Amino acid sequence: MPGAASGTAPRRVLVGVASDENPEPMLDAAFDEASLLGAPIEVVHAVDPGPLEAVLDAYEGWGETWRAATLEGVRADIARWAAAHPTVPCTTHVEDGRAADALLRMARADDLIVVGGGPTCARPGACWGRCLTSCSARRPAR
Repeated sequence: MPGAASGTAPRRVLVGVASDENPEPMLDAAFDEASLLGAPIEVVHAVDPGPLEAVLDAYEGWGETWRAATLEGVRADIARWAAAHPTVPCTTHVEDGRAADALLRMARADDLIVVGGGPTCARPGACWGRCLTSCSARRPAR
C-alpha cells in the first residue's frame, strides 16, 4: 500500500463463488472476516453464458429459469455458513458476465473482496487465478 494511502475498515464483505470450484475456503474466509468486522456479506456468482447466450435468447423464459436455479444452488451452498454465523447478514445474487467484471461492477471502495485462486487453489489468495489477477490489476489499493 502506498505510504500516502489511508485505510478504513471494510463496511461489507463481497465474496465471489463459482460452480466449478469448492466455495468452502472463500466462504470460510468471508464469514470469519465479516464476523470480526461486524459487516454484512454479499455473495456473488457470475454467469458468463458465452456459447449458451444464443440458446438463452432462443428459448424465451429458459434463461430466467436457469438463472433462478443457479441462484438457488448458490444459496444452498452458503446456507451452512450462514447458519453458523446467524448475526452476519448475508445476501446472494447471480450477475451476468465474467467473474472479475461482475465483482468489480458490484464493488465499492469500502468493500473487502474475497475470491479464490481457481479450482487448483487450496485457500483464497494463495495463488493468482484469472479472477483474482483481473480484480487486483484493475482495482488499486486505497
